[in-house]
Amino acid sequence: MSRTPCPRRIWLPLFPLVTGLVACHGTDYGDEPLAEDVDIYSCEGWDEADFPDQTAQCDVREGTALMWGTVGPSTPGRLEAFLDAYPDLELLVLPYLPGSNDDESNLEAGRMLYEAGIATCVPSTGMIASGGVDLFLAGSSRTVGTGGQVGVHSWSTWGGASGAELPTDDPEHDMYLDYYEDIGISEDFYWFTLDAAAANSIHWMTADELVQYGVVTDG
Repeated sequence: MSRTPCPRRIWLPLFPLVTGLVACHGTDYGDEPLAEDVDIYSCEGWDEADFPDQTAQCDVREGTALMWGTVGPSTPGRLEAFLDAYPDLELLVLPYLPGSNDDESNLEAGRMLYEAGIATCVPSTGMIASGGVDLFLAGSSRTVGTGGQVGVHSWSTWGGASGAELPTDDPEHDMYLDYYEDIGISEDFYWFTLDAAAANSIHWMTADELVQYGVVTDG
């Protein structure tokens, strides 16, 4: 059974806080080389259950670049260091990315990933949700293995207001709409997520929805 995804914008009582913060890998990046032939098949063989709940990490295992955990304020710096260590990186596998506790940092990391032109994928035993989906969408091409889970929901303000309850022209939406425009995703996806589930719930997207809203690509 999949673990609980993290909400966007605010921690709600239903969701556990992520603990066990670990130090940035820093100079450890680059110790293991990337596989010479990295293709979409490198996405498989990674099970979300093998990756702990912790602040988002990047690492290379068995020649495959992986990112997992909850995105937070340290994520943009960690991702930048990782990309610098692996300038030829083409594919980033996301086996377990349940969300973010800092959306500004999450979208910053997403733009960084998009500008690097790196493909993203979720293995068939993987799970991404909430802000983790926003990060996945920054991939130059995007694949979800059969059985992989992609969860979306609305966000909530600190005052408890749901994004779905705000007028469509409310400036609270702009941060997300600007991000989707920057990475080439239709705003239809954003409005879909707000209506799909409340902030304290989750909607697991169907295969048809993944195609309909451009979450996955043919690339």
